[in-house]
Order: sequence, then structure tokens, then C-alpha cells
Amino acid sequence: MKVTLTKKKNKHSKSSMIQRVMVASETAYKTILLILDG
Repeated sequence: MKVTLTKKKNKHSKSSMIQRVMVASETAYKTILLILDG
């Protein structure tokens, strides 16, 4: 049970890291579009 909890925790932190990277990429993309438009 302890191992399962650890695996779940690792999976969650990994997906949240990916989510953070995706949000950062989206923000950068929008910023670039704004700069190009301006």
C-alpha cells in the first residue's frame, strides 16, 4: 500500500509539472502573438 501511494504521488507531481510547463508555453505563445500583433 505504501508503494502504491508513493507511485500515485510521483505520477501526480509529474502531471502537475507537465501542466505547469503547458501553461507556461501557452502564456509565452500568447505573449509572442501580442508582440507580433503590436
